Amino acid sequence: MRIIKQTKLFFHEGKSDKVYEIDLCEVNPDAFIVNFRYGKRGTALKEGSKTPEFVSREKAENIFEQLEKEKRNKGYQSEIEVFVELPSLDTVNMNSAEGVILKRLEDATQGINSFKTEWKTSRVIWKAAQMEIKEVTPYILKLATKGDEMQLYASIFAIRTLKIAQASELLHSIANSTRHKQYIRNVAFDALLTINEGPELEKTVSELLEILPPEIKYAIDKGDYGSLKKHYSEKFAKKEKADELAYLYLLSKAYPSLIQVIEDIIGQIPFESPYFRNIRAIYKLARFRDDAQVLGMLSFLFEKKTPMFNRTASLDKEAWNQDQYFYQFGDSVNVRKELSGNESRLAFSNFTKLYFQKNGFYYLKELGKQNKAKEYLRFAVNVLIQYSDADYTPENRRPLSTYGRYDWESKRFHYTVVDFPECYQSLLLTTLLFGNDKNRKMDSKLQFYFKKEEFWSADYYYQENKVNKVESGTNGNSISSEDSSAKNQQKGALENIISTFKNIFGSNKEKEVVPQPKQEEDVTKPDPNPSRPELYPGFWDEMPEAYIQLLMQAKMDLVMKFAYENLSVHPDYEDLLQKIEPEMMVQLLCKSSKYPQNLGFDALKKRQEELKQNEIFVAQILISENEEARNWAKTTIENNTQHFLSSTEFITILVMNSRKESNEFINNLLQKASLPEDQQKAVLGKVIIQMISLENNEENNKIAEFATKKLKITAFSNFSEISWEIIAQLLTSPLNNNRFLASEILLSKSKKYPVTEIPLSIIELLLNNENESIRQNGISLLNQYPKEEIAKNWQEVIRLISSGYKEVAENILSLNDQFEFQSEIQLQTIEKLFDLLMTEQKFENSHQLFRDYLEKTTSKYSTDIPVKWIIRLLFANSVKNQLFGFELLKKVNDDSRFTLKQVISLANHEFLAVRQWSWNFYKNNVQKIKSDRNHALGILDAKWDDSREFAFHFFQTEFKDEDWDTDCLVGIADSVRTDVENFGKNLIMKFFKKEHGLEYLTKLSQHPSQNIQLFVTSYLEEYATDKPEKLKELEFYFRSVLSRVNKARTAKNRIFTFLEKEGRKNTESAEIVSKILDDLSATTALQDKAKCINIISDLKMIYPQLNVHLKLIS
Repeated sequence: MRIIKQTKLFFHEGKSDKVYEIDLCEVNPDAFIVNFRYGKRGTALKEGSKTPEFVSREKAENIFEQLEKEKRNKGYQSEIEVFVELPSLDTVNMNSAEGVILKRLEDATQGINSFKTEWKTSRVIWKAAQMEIKEVTPYILKLATKGDEMQLYASIFAIRTLKIAQASELLHSIANSTRHKQYIRNVAFDALLTINEGPELEKTVSELLEILPPEIKYAIDKGDYGSLKKHYSEKFAKKEKADELAYLYLLSKAYPSLIQVIEDIIGQIPFESPYFRNIRAIYKLARFRDDAQVLGMLSFLFEKKTPMFNRTASLDKEAWNQDQYFYQFGDSVNVRKELSGNESRLAFSNFTKLYFQKNGFYYLKELGKQNKAKEYLRFAVNVLIQYSDADYTPENRRPLSTYGRYDWESKRFHYTVVDFPECYQSLLLTTLLFGNDKNRKMDSKLQFYFKKEEFWSADYYYQENKVNKVESGTNGNSISSEDSSAKNQQKGALENIISTFKNIFGSNKEKEVVPQPKQEEDVTKPDPNPSRPELYPGFWDEMPEAYIQLLMQAKMDLVMKFAYENLSVHPDYEDLLQKIEPEMMVQLLCKSSKYPQNLGFDALKKRQEELKQNEIFVAQILISENEEARNWAKTTIENNTQHFLSSTEFITILVMNSRKESNEFINNLLQKASLPEDQQKAVLGKVIIQMISLENNEENNKIAEFATKKLKITAFSNFSEISWEIIAQLLTSPLNNNRFLASEILLSKSKKYPVTEIPLSIIELLLNNENESIRQNGISLLNQYPKEEIAKNWQEVIRLISSGYKEVAENILSLNDQFEFQSEIQLQTIEKLFDLLMTEQKFENSHQLFRDYLEKTTSKYSTDIPVKWIIRLLFANSVKNQLFGFELLKKVNDDSRFTLKQVISLANHEFLAVRQWSWNFYKNNVQKIKSDRNHALGILDAKWDDSREFAFHFFQTEFKDEDWDTDCLVGIADSVRTDVENFGKNLIMKFFKKEHGLEYLTKLSQHPSQNIQLFVTSYLEEYATDKPEKLKELEFYFRSVLSRVNKARTAKNRIFTFLEKEGRKNTESAEIVSKILDDLSATTALQDKAKCINIISDLKMIYPQLNVHLKLIS
């Protein structure tokens, strides 16, 4: 038995000193129990069990949690909570802020209030944590679980902030307790990861890892973060749940590499059910951690993501409109109930989107109010770097709707024309960059505008040159709008945003995402300086490094413009330039925007003297985006060419460059250079290693293409010395242009070493490549192969003709011409070409190329070409190939080469000329047809009517009496085709012999055809009369005909007459006949039933002993 979970609770009040211990134990993987012990502390405890029988783990954990909850409700707490010693406040200054906080906490432990104002305990704890008062530790431990959810949350925040290590056991209990909400458990885990060290930290990490699915845990253990990204991409595509994401985010504190995975997941996770609860959980944790990186990304996404649905239903329990129709569900849904369910199909409504936008805005605002410049800038930067030029919208002026609102009083159409600033739909960006701009205002859609004006027109559709401005006073709405605008003009964008949010959320309040205690009074106010439109410009000026970070990481030109323009006028700008490292300069100069380029070039000019000798730096600047910087690099290189050319790293960087503006300069430089052999080999090795590591994409292929050309300039003489291992890596590289380099190396090797050292399988790889240059190199290598080696490996070579490229096929055919007098090789080639004509074209007009070659070749080997190849070609999908096959067929003069099966197949051909060829074969080979009559009759089953007509005529005229036998004639009559069946009957009648009559009767009686069965009745009288044994043999035939419904009346009548006559003759015949008719009388139609009964009645009267169901009454 193994303990899974254990809790020790204590109650210490007055004279009471009790302990209560609870154990959750595993008996086996499917059986668990919950035991408890209780009594006075320090004495022998009494034992008991809450599980008389073994239960599942889920049920056991539920029992454990309920028991713990029950005891905690009665006042039991953990050891640290009960026995922590509270400090004395005698020496504390009660007039200080710290003294007030400590006194309020002491009051909370005693359940009193010594102050005129009342503060919630959670607020006091939160304030204590913000002020970092270490002395509050005992009070927090005492109060953590004695209040509401907000008090517990604030206590965990304080434990984490103050790093109260002795709270580890308490946090562990909270984190693993299902009686607490998930977000509480998550922040408890986060606090554990913060305060624990060494083995305790490892224990917490292990617990979190155990919660994860096995495949996720395995990937983390192996450090395979790429597979994690792929795993979640597939999971999101399949709409599979991912409830472990919050734990994955928690673990990023222990595994920093997971941050990149989390960012990738956040970037691709759908903002819809069932994933939004995971997004919300990560957001809560990020707020708790003040994780600016994740908060910035999520805040941006909340702004840009489209809501899953627009909520029109109310969330009020008492409201009448709680239902809303959803097209994707095909039904109306109670939105309040649906959203509250664990399996909700709905998430991220328009109100949720607005709420999170508000939350992000207020988080930014509170950081500013509390004067937390560092935290403010960290969040601001992480938000701003999310925006790209795709999110940019230029300043514009347009009507809200191009269709006017009709005013019945004035009988005119009215339009509201709005002046929108740039990026008017980007809330956080506008707040950060233009929060002090008094001209910007925000509407209820969270869109910014400068002003709104009313216009009227007689036309219902807006046309700028046909509208007139509504003068003030002529329209009530316009007056109201102007008044509002005048009032708002006194406010900055920040106050307008706050006012708008209050209006929006006055009646549509969402549930709090992260409960936060009430904050204190503002510490700072937004800078009223109208010359700086950004919010809190003092923060930016205080830490100008934030500007540099924006210029390094931002993707939007507007953001980089803001950063550079403010940084370039900063008093410390020159000093900051000195601090920019060369690697940073390169990054700045390689960005596409001119603003980071300007900073990079300013820094370069500041330190150019010390950087002139840095070969790697100069090479990187030469391939940068900035023209001035590239020109500086060119001048620097020209002034000290030999110094730079002596650097292997310098040459390597130039070879790997694909910037077109520098290519000409680099090529000229490399052509002038005469590198030593050792340096050539070093450059070659370094470049190839880099090329092998490149992923396959268009940009990298271009880099590899240019690199190969430059290598041919600088190190071509050493291509032949590259190892086969390296060549193999290049050939198997996913980057296609690496194979081009491999082909160049192989060509170089072929000039120095025997070409036969290059396996044909490698040449085949080159010839099948989609790159024409690679194929041409492959052709050059193949053409260098000795003739005898090609002949020896012709089977392998001829396969290349199906590579799908014309030049390859033509080259193989030209190689085949070298073996003009070797019929074995020629026939192998011809066979391959016949095979290719049966498949789809490998390239345009490939069939024509192969037909032309076959036409030229087959005349020499016509007697050696198997006719089966020609016949196969006659049934090719291509009409041209079929016609070519027929031309070859006509050239075959020896009929003995054909089998009858092949000839008959041609009688089924869709071309009349081909069918006529098969008919002529019959006419010209009568004796052969007669000698193999049974196979020759196969033409009777031809699908074409004219082929069957020919066959009928041929066999009637060419075949005599002695050419037929009964089996053959019966076989013809046995055909499923009506015309062939009739032909068979005619032949039987034409060549009928009396001595074969009984045989015909026996064999034809088994035929299912109605016509044949009628035909058989004509033989009954002559060949079955007075033969009871024959009656028995024909029983199946009689039953088959008589059981037909509404068919074969003539045959039935003949059989009834025959059976009745035969049955009267003797007892044996009567028994056979009566048994047949007795069975049929129960199933046949009324007319036939009566006939059966009459015959049975007659036979019964003659032979009373007959065993039939019919009973005679008299």
